[in-house]
Amino acid sequence: MDFVRVIKNSNDLEKIVDLPQSLKNRKVEVIILPYADKEDLEQPKKKESKRGSVQI
Repeated sequence: MDFVRVIKNSNDLEKIVDLPQSLKNRKVEVIILPYADKEDLEQPKKKESKRGSVQI
């Protein structure tokens, strides 16, 4: 799984994310992970057929 981890000044993020007052004017760690929709998690995985795979 790919991800991004970076240390930024919280002032750089105020136009993107609503930060609590306690995090303003401080360095913060930003971690970006891929998001899995609920629909993605509920899709059944396809099973491969084993028919005809055994040779004698």
